[in-house]
Amino acid sequence: MSIDFQIYMNTVSRKLCGPVNERMSKPEELRFGTNGSMCIDLKAGTFYDHENATGGGVLDLIKHKTGKKSGEAITWLKIECGITEGSVMPVPKLKKEHICDYPYHDKNGNIVLAVERYKVIGALPGKDKEFKQKRPDGKGGWIWNLQGVAQFPYRLPDFIECDSVVIVEGEKDVDRLWDIGISATTNSGGAGNWSEELNQYFKDKEVYIIPDKDDAGRRHVGLVASNLKDIAASVKVCTVCEGMPEKADISDWLDAGNDPSTLLELLESFPEWEPETAEVTNKMQLETDFSEDSLA
Repeated sequence: MSIDFQIYMNTVSRKLCGPVNERMSKPEELRFGTNGSMCIDLKAGTFYDHENATGGGVLDLIKHKTGKKSGEAITWLKIECGITEGSVMPVPKLKKEHICDYPYHDKNGNIVLAVERYKVIGALPGKDKEFKQKRPDGKGGWIWNLQGVAQFPYRLPDFIECDSVVIVEGEKDVDRLWDIGISATTNSGGAGNWSEELNQYFKDKEVYIIPDKDDAGRRHVGLVASNLKDIAASVKVCTVCEGMPEKADISDWLDAGNDPSTLLELLESFPEWEPETAEVTNKMQLETDFSEDSLA
């Protein structure tokens, strides 16, 4: 039986190396230990232990962490990863844990749709969450699509009477901001899915848009801002996460120890959004992307 050891590096490293250091890990690289000294290259299927100056492949990792010899290491791998004779060694199926539901309401408080959030156990950082959308079937159950559903911003009844509101990318971030006393909302479906139906609920409001620090987030704020520019009393794009690692969001900013009481003052410090500014920013981003592609 031929074993493709490489595909088991994710599972083996998590079994042998303890909790993942999420702060230092990347989509294709896991880090373990307080200082991230154990490095797992998931794409190559290799590891390197900086503390002990040793590395290798999957079997080498098993031998390094368990003290087993080659034959014993293969036996350990078969038992722990469920490999049997004649199997084609599929990538282990990851389990999903239901975390919560995010209900969306119309202005009268009726639920019009809900988003289910799942944690994917053992998935790579950045790929460890999934979402499913559903709508009421009128009989106490759910239909797993949004066909024919009118669009409403998240937590509309909570902010509809507010003079100002923060728009972020994701329900988790919205709830986090409400927890510290800041009115906030988002659209369903994530970045790039802002609908013109939502614009009416921001009429004459002061709007602050906080993008996630990634390309999708940067594009999304331009879409939202251009929709609300002539409807809201003011629109500010607030790059609060600019000093954070790539893909950071406002929850990451708060988790990094930033003082929540300073956030409103920080939002106020940003200038009002202008289309000309956005065009320059987008042009610079496109030039950067082109340059990076050329060097790849």
